[in-house]
Amino acid sequence: MTVQQQKLVPFTMRLKEEDHTLMKLLAAIDDTIEYQYELLDAAVAWAHANRMSLHPVAVQKGGVKKSFYVGNSASLLADLEGSWNCNPTRAVHTALFHYLRYQSQKRNLLSATAV
Repeated sequence: MTVQQQKLVPFTMRLKEEDHTLMKLLAAIDDTIEYQYELLDAAVAWAHANRMSLHPVAVQKGGVKKSFYVGNSASLLADLEGSWNCNPTRAVHTALFHYLRYQSQKRNLLSATAV
């Protein structure tokens, strides 16, 4: 399936501006990420691989409501929902939350985003 034919699954969630900035920064420095949904796919895939050591987190309060999409990782997302016993939005948020912190620490980026 080509990128043009890929079905994207939409999500709306609140995200703090620091996290959105970190998403843009990661997309800019990672040559494998061309579209925002590819970053979310990477976050979901990483969270799926590490799901036993991660715990679901509540959606951030006070953030800005934004629309996001996942593509190839939709089936992995369904597994995360079952593992964490949560809805799809919370599973995406949890995956993104933990992935951003992991990448930030790994790449020494934006220490202000640390929890």
